[in-house]
Formats: sequence, C-alpha cells, structure tokens
Amino acid sequence: MGRDREKLAATVEEYLADTPARERQALERVREIVLDTLPEVFERIAYRIVVLAHHGDLVGLASQPRHLSLYTMSPGLVKSMAERLEPYKVSGATIHFTADDPLPADLIEEIVRKRLEENLARRSRLELVSIPLPTLLSQSLVAFTIELDNEWERQLLESKRPRIFLLSLAMWANYLRFLPPEGLAANELESLAQHKVDLNGLTRWRYVTVAPDPAATSKVPRKDWIVRPTDNGRFAQEMWGTLPDLIESRWRDRYGAAKLETLERRLEAVIGQIDGGRTPLYLPDVTSRNEMFTEPPAPPGPAPDSPLPLYARLSRVLLEFTLDFEKESDVALPIAANTLRVLGADPTPMREIPALAGVSKEGTVQALTVLQRHDLAEVEPIPGDRGKQVRLTVDGERARAAYHQVVDRVEESWQSRFGDKALTDLKESLISLVVDVELASSPLAEALQPPPGTWRSTRPAPRVLPHHPMVIGRGGWPDAS
Repeated sequence: MGRDREKLAATVEEYLADTPARERQALERVREIVLDTLPEVFERIAYRIVVLAHHGDLVGLASQPRHLSLYTMSPGLVKSMAERLEPYKVSGATIHFTADDPLPADLIEEIVRKRLEENLARRSRLELVSIPLPTLLSQSLVAFTIELDNEWERQLLESKRPRIFLLSLAMWANYLRFLPPEGLAANELESLAQHKVDLNGLTRWRYVTVAPDPAATSKVPRKDWIVRPTDNGRFAQEMWGTLPDLIESRWRDRYGAAKLETLERRLEAVIGQIDGGRTPLYLPDVTSRNEMFTEPPAPPGPAPDSPLPLYARLSRVLLEFTLDFEKESDVALPIAANTLRVLGADPTPMREIPALAGVSKEGTVQALTVLQRHDLAEVEPIPGDRGKQVRLTVDGERARAAYHQVVDRVEESWQSRFGDKALTDLKESLISLVVDVELASSPLAEALQPPPGTWRSTRPAPRVLPHHPMVIGRGGWPDAS
C-alpha cells in the first residue's frame, strides 16, 4: 500500500524516513547527485513530494506504490530530450524508475543543469519586467563612465604632469571635444553643445580661457568672447579622444563581443526612431536651481560622421526617456530614481542615504533641498544622536509611488512608439549586462575596480550604482561625486 498522503511528512528527512528502505536508498542517491551537481540547492516538501530548488523549483522526487518518480517540472525539457529518455517510462514531465532500475547519474546531472538554465532564463524574463529601463540604461552608462574616468586619472598620474582638477567624461563629451586649438566664440560652443556651457567652472579648473578676440576693434558682448583650450585642456582632449575606444575594447573582452554588438544594434534601433537628430553625447548636467530637471537640448546641428560610441548610445536613449518622464512628473528623474526611491515614512539616517542611492553626499544634499522645498521630505535630529534623519511626508510617499507609476507609463508608451519587440530586445541585452542592481551580484562590479592611486581607490567600494546619473557641477561625475 502507498503512504497516506494526508499524513505526509513535513520535512524531507521525515519523508525519506517514511519510505521503504530500498526505495529510500534509491531516492537518496538521486538527491545526493542533485546536491553534488548544485550544492546551493534548497530542499522542501511541496505538492506532497520532495522538491529541490535553486532560482526556482528544479526537480521533485517521490515514492509511489509501483515506482519512484523524478519530476522534471518542464514538459518542454522532456520533449527536447525525447531521444535520450526513450529507454525510460515517461508520463508528461515525470520520469518513472525503480530501485532495481535506477536512472544514470549523468542523466540526472544533465536534467538538473538544464532545469537551472531554464530557471535562470525565466528569472531574466521576470527581471526584464522588474528592473525599469532607465535603471538598466543608467547603471550601464555609469559603470562605463567610471571605468573611463578611472583610466583617465591613471594615465594622468603616469604622465607625471602637475596635478590638475579632475573632470569626468561628461565635460569632454559635451563641451571640450568641440574646441579647436584656436578656440570658438562662446555662443558657437553653446550652439554645438546644445545647452548652456559651464564656462566659469571650466575656466576655474584651468581647462579653458575666455577672453575677447584680440582682433576685435570694438567692445564685444561676452557671448562673442573666444573660448580657447589651455595646455591642460589640449592634453585632456588628446587623452579623452582615445579612451572610449579603449574602454569599449575592454568591455568586449570582459562581457563578450557578440553581447556588446547586439546591445549597440538594439540601442541604435531605438535611436533611429527618435526625432531630433544630433543630441549631446552625454546627459547634460543638472542643478538644484532648476530642481535637477533636464533641459531639452537646443535644435540639433549636423549628425556625426561616425557611429556613436557605446556610452553615447546609452546616453541618447536615456535622455529621451528622462525627457518623457519629466513631462509627466513633478519630481526630476535624478532625484526620484535615487534619493526619493530609497526614502520612506520611517526615518532613514541621512549619513546612510548616499550608500543606499549610489550618489555622493553633495548630490544627496542637493536632492534633499529640493524635496524639502516642496514638503516631500522632513529632516530632523536623530534622538540621542548628533546626526540627522530623513522621512517622507504623506505627499512624499505619494511622489515616490508616482515615480514608479510614471516610469511604467513611459515604458508602456515606448512599447507603442518603438515596438514591443525592440523594447524587449533592448531590455534583454541590458539585463544580461547588469544582471542585478546590487553590485555584489552584477558583472558591472568589475568595471568599477579603481587603479591604485586614483581618488576612487581611497573610497569605500559602492554597494549600488545610481538608478539615474546625477551629473552636477564640480566635474560632471555621474554619481555626483
């Protein structure tokens, strides 16, 4: 007689203990093969059988009156292995065997490994839904930028040049790359950049000079003054011009050339449908004065002669999403996706927010200033502590919920605008690169390893990357550093 299923054991050990000796040994053998193949497997009783799981249920084991059963839980897998399983009795997705005629170890291993592949593929499809498109674009872009910035600093240290104020990729991509040695009028530079240029910063950091044209015969307005690269500026231009190709080459070696080529092709499929022609190669910087909203680029100039580099393709698609989001949102995406996202009604110590959001202390302070201005967040002393804590107001909680809702709405509208397949394919490529928003589980973590002697090598390693770049003054770093 079979076991009374209404009195099924609560644990795997109880289940096996209640199985006749020969059948128990046969099940334990299969169980050991599974555990040897995947030591991370978790066991439990479910569906009245023994279930072994990793990234979802893998296989099940059961003892029945006339046979033992290995539940593959995958009709598709059984169909694909029909020839291999021909010698065995199969019913649906279940393989039957006996203690006298056990399943070969290599067959069990093959089934378990293929089931894991199916689970991981399913998890990726679920993550395509759960990780927003702007987060995937942002974390890929930020990781690329940080690796390039680190390499720029490493080469700068190696050059033995006097120490200069360090800038990020955005400052070259959006401004310095346009300057010829003889310079340009400020208004011409701004036209090429398609937004306001931080000439005061670039002058203060000694990358450019700004002065009237010596050939001018009368007083000219500042917008017509000539912006020229300094010696530092020309040196930076020369170095930065080669770095995007170098980092792309590293990424092809590290993540796979086919994966990168597919991602670039899928980004281009979206870019090709965006109206507006040429736009900045990098996201424009944002300020708290404008509440960190992104200014739409000015009317475009001529299209580039050569294909866009990877970082520019990521930035171009992200810029379009950001502008669409901010048409519907009362909170700018750099604030909503980072600072607002990690806060709640319960207080969060202010000192913990930068690590939770992946942005600097300075960026956090600017974001909180905006949130407080609109009564979305309250900053108060921590009782019995010298620090401060932050909590969202009722309106702040609504704003945080609205962030997720607007992201979802924009993604839905993009499915119609660009095509469901184009968007799904793009997210699939990005998730294969990002994998997880926690850096401990993300392949992007390797891109963030700072060379010795660089400023990031003196800082704690980040736990997360920003869910949207926060490009502010003082160098244009993507994490507001």
